[in-house]
Amino acid sequence: EQLYLFGVIYGVLLGMLAYNLFIFLSVRDTSYLYYILYIACNTLYLASLNGVGVQFFWPDSPWLSNTAPPILMAALTLFGGQFIRHFLDTRSFSVALDRCLLALIACAVGLIALTLLSGYALALQLAPYVVLFFIVLAVTSGIMALRRKMRTARYFLIAWSAYIAGGLLYSLVSLGLVANTFWSFYSMQIGLALEVTLLSLALADRINAMKEERTRILRESSE
Repeated sequence: EQLYLFGVIYGVLLGMLAYNLFIFLSVRDTSYLYYILYIACNTLYLASLNGVGVQFFWPDSPWLSNTAPPILMAALTLFGGQFIRHFLDTRSFSVALDRCLLALIACAVGLIALTLLSGYALALQLAPYVVLFFIVLAVTSGIMALRRKMRTARYFLIAWSAYIAGGLLYSLVSLGLVANTFWSFYSMQIGLALEVTLLSLALADRINAMKEERTRILRESSE
């Protein structure tokens, strides 16, 4: 069951990576570029956690095995923060929120530098707090965008709800508050696969909305 689940999760992540890369090459939208990098970092982070990275990517590098998790957590936060800024255009409705996202990105860059300069021990302790800051800002951004009736905010919040639900269930399992079953133990990975898929739908809906807006403007200008 474990190998089958890993195959499905990695298949979804790599499939969404390839799909969004193809769309990016077609439309050249910066949001797609940051999203592609976000998926890639998440995929490598999972690989660093469940042994796939050691088995296939860095089998002879203990240094990479130790430093990869905090660096990849910081990197996915960095690119995820940039994705949120461009996808929701946070600066257009909240300068304060946009500055918070820039601060998050600065923290992620600092965490990468800390890992490379002073080792992984301290960085590994700080990384979960940076990721938690990222999740809080992501949900806050989605709610604020939804209140301003942004069409793509609905997909965005549903996607993050799937990821948060999976992460919360895994945390409860780790604390011993929920039974440790096969599905609950891997709930965070399942939530990530759902989030990536739903955010891809959100990006597609954003492109459609932009096309509809251009069509409306052209129609009005020709009348």
